[in-house]
Amino acid sequence: QMFGGAAMPLIHVASYGLIAPVVSLKPYFMLLPGAVPARLMCSILGILPNGLPACPESMTYTPELTEYVWIPVGILSSLLWFFLLWGISRRYFEKKAVE
Repeated sequence: QMFGGAAMPLIHVASYGLIAPVVSLKPYFMLLPGAVPARLMCSILGILPNGLPACPESMTYTPELTEYVWIPVGILSSLLWFFLLWGISRRYFEKKAVE
């Protein structure tokens, strides 16, 4: 219990730091909330999640990463994740307030 409060956020930050760049390169990136900004960064800024420029000479570059069709998909999935997590946390804290 002494380390539980600090350990869990550190584990989540570390896992998102490792998983989000890998998942953001896949077509199912919208299933992980942390991968959405990394994928949108490819289309908007032209930078891959590993920090390399999004050009054919880069190791993990594929042409579909820089297509603008992913921007509305990313925005919609971000909004969906926001409202889903907001609703879940709202219900959780409403139950806590009643207790």
